[in-house]
Amino acid sequence: MIFLHEKNWSPYVSGIIIGLLQIPLVLLLNKTLGASSSLSEIACQCHSLLSKDNFYVAINSHLWQVGLVFGILLGAFLSTKLSQIKRPAIATIWGQDFNIRSKITRYSLSFVGGILLILGARFANGCTSGNGISGTAQLDASAWVMLPAMFMAGIITTYLLRSITRKGE
Repeated sequence: MIFLHEKNWSPYVSGIIIGLLQIPLVLLLNKTLGASSSLSEIACQCHSLLSKDNFYVAINSHLWQVGLVFGILLGAFLSTKLSQIKRPAIATIWGQDFNIRSKITRYSLSFVGGILLILGARFANGCTSGNGISGTAQLDASAWVMLPAMFMAGIITTYLLRSITRKGE
């Protein structure tokens, strides 16, 4: 278990592990890897606790996704503790490329970006990681179109944002 203390894990090994997680998930739960329904699951559970009229019955429950999200958060926390990584609260790229040095601005932008991601995932009926991981594992044609398109959109967006912010200097 020495590898748990490493600063960086091999993306190939990590990718293989994530891919192999699909097998027990499909065989045991008849589900595929994804996390975008966890927020709506939490919202429905909270609503059922607070409302006297409506009671949310979890027929097609996504509680396992909530557990997955908490597991991801716990794993990330444990990984940073075991590898003894010390990082600044705000990544230096925000100051270099976007001239954002305020924690409040950075956290506000992250919050708005997270809301937009959640809305997009719900409109698309799934998140990009779930579609990319589960869809490609199932040889879904839309996933094989979406994955390269997503990477190209990310590259183009990064290039445009960097060129816009550098013009202001």
